[in-house]
Amino acid sequence: MTMTKRPLRRTLLGVLLAMVFIAAAVVPSFAIRADVASYVTDPTGANLYAGGSGTSEDPYHIQTVEQFSNIRRNLKAKFVLDNDLDFSGVKEWDPIGYYIPDGTDIEVASPALSFRGKLDGKGHTIKNFRPNFASASRIGIGLDGLFASLNGKGKILNLTLTGFDVKGLGMMVGGLVGYMGGQSVLKNIHMVGENKVLGFTNVGGLVGGVNSTRYLKDCSAVCDVTLTGTTTSLKSVMAAGVLCGGGEGTSFENCKALGGSVTCLGTDVDSIGAVSGCAFDAKYFKNCSAENVTINAKNASMVGGLVGMAGNLEGCDKNSARTQITGCTVKNVTINLEEGAERIGMILGGGYFRQAWRTGEESYPEPGAFVVSNCSAQGAINGGKWVGSILGFQSRNAAVKNSKANVLWNGKKLQKQVGASINTVSLDDLS
Repeated sequence: MTMTKRPLRRTLLGVLLAMVFIAAAVVPSFAIRADVASYVTDPTGANLYAGGSGTSEDPYHIQTVEQFSNIRRNLKAKFVLDNDLDFSGVKEWDPIGYYIPDGTDIEVASPALSFRGKLDGKGHTIKNFRPNFASASRIGIGLDGLFASLNGKGKILNLTLTGFDVKGLGMMVGGLVGYMGGQSVLKNIHMVGENKVLGFTNVGGLVGGVNSTRYLKDCSAVCDVTLTGTTTSLKSVMAAGVLCGGGEGTSFENCKALGGSVTCLGTDVDSIGAVSGCAFDAKYFKNCSAENVTINAKNASMVGGLVGMAGNLEGCDKNSARTQITGCTVKNVTINLEEGAERIGMILGGGYFRQAWRTGEESYPEPGAFVVSNCSAQGAINGGKWVGSILGFQSRNAAVKNSKANVLWNGKKLQKQVGASINTVSLDDLS
């Protein structure tokens, strides 16, 4: 099969956003909220923060929850935390930033109302964030977390989170960030202790949906993540992980799921993993790990003990780049599924492929290409078909190299590193 490179291929995350906008009858000219003028103004910072001028050399200082909320008043400024913050008394929270279509394409976010500055936590902790989100004042798509949208060249660094209980109103829900795009970065962020994050689709402990061209690096999470959606309402309800829900075009380095669970309440879901639900079109997923995580996914496809689905679609062309999944480890991960679940691996489920997206304007005609190398896996898989100790389904231009595993499948040692391949199972037989 020869791939035809499309000049404008809509992204999976973008298509989902467009579908939800349409379903909610929201158009690019919608009203945001009554006080939008004050939201986007750029005041001097007097009385808003504990000092500073918002520059790289003299960032605004944050010492209280109220001052943290005022980040929304200077979305492109630089900030530092001077101390830990306790959100115990916060009953309602309007997430900082908005996902706004840029005016040319509903699937492309404008950074204008997103946080696009820099927040350096200086190693401090934000704890007990357990908000109710007031939907009446917000866009109906529900990008929920401390921040709704991180975009442009936004950065959040050197921060610890604990005691989070986030119940998102819709899609792209994370404890820290709902949606992350542009050239934004998360680095050295750690979620520890007991935490819970719940949402419809693209749900993760730290971040829900990621479409940044850069990376998540040196991040970790312990979290119980719940995906509530079902595919009766969208073509595909996808992407849940302890650290990240769904990553697209974004690379991961030294990212860890250190405990918790991923539970899918809906049916016919896809792209479920311990670290991230997906790493679609990523350059690399390297030196990442998962341990002490349980995944409960019922009828699902593309489920992995590390990452659910990955791969570069253009890498299906000969000699094109393939997503590199290298130096990763999985230990003590348990995956519980129904018997009909498909494409299951203790490192990776497979490249993205669903029949519903196979043809049409937003088509993904075959699974993306990748290489899994120098990885190790240990754990147990209960249920499912096309199950491998490393990889669930091997597509064209995909490979497993120099990897080892000790995985039980339905109580017995799983001998096959690869569950099935394009040579043994037709794409027509995949869900």
